[in-house]
Amino acid sequence: MSDNSMRIHRALARAGVASRRKAEELVAAGRVRINGAVAKTGQSVDPARDVITVDGEQLAKPQKPTWLVLHKPAGVLTSRPDGTDRRTVFELVPDVPGLTYVGRLDYLTEGVLLLTTDGEAAHRLTHPSSEIERTYVVIARGDVPTAVRQARIGVELEDGFVKPVAVDAVQGEDRQWQLSITIREGRNR
Repeated sequence: MSDNSMRIHRALARAGVASRRKAEELVAAGRVRINGAVAKTGQSVDPARDVITVDGEQLAKPQKPTWLVLHKPAGVLTSRPDGTDRRTVFELVPDVPGLTYVGRLDYLTEGVLLLTTDGEAAHRLTHPSSEIERTYVVIARGDVPTAVRQARIGVELEDGFVKPVAVDAVQGEDRQWQLSITIREGRNR
């Protein structure tokens, strides 16, 4: 097995043919061939070496991964179109097959969002076991020094206890504070 080997459904998803689930259905229906032979569910392939066809159409050989950096505005979903009129991040970037987001930003949150065709890297960067640090900066009002002290101890949220790696605040103008929080796990707001 080569370094580029992967399951056929993953190769189809990475090529932008279909989601992994739909790709499994294509394989199960006998519509996918590898080097001329009907593919089997779970079969390993090397997309750079094997000739893969779907309904007789050959998949293009894989290209180097694409990485995009987007400043996501507020009021845009970090997801694929969901059947509503809400805009998604994919409307703001070029149409690149297999492009996925690295992490998520809430609908009303703005900030830097990475997108890539490198699914393995996206998984490594977002999976909790990797403990990749993320820093969020917000403008806040109120008793920020007390909030900083409490955050440094840890805070119980709806989805569990979180203790930031770092919490800092700098007082600005008009009773506003710039609050910086670094965490290792993904949380909703």
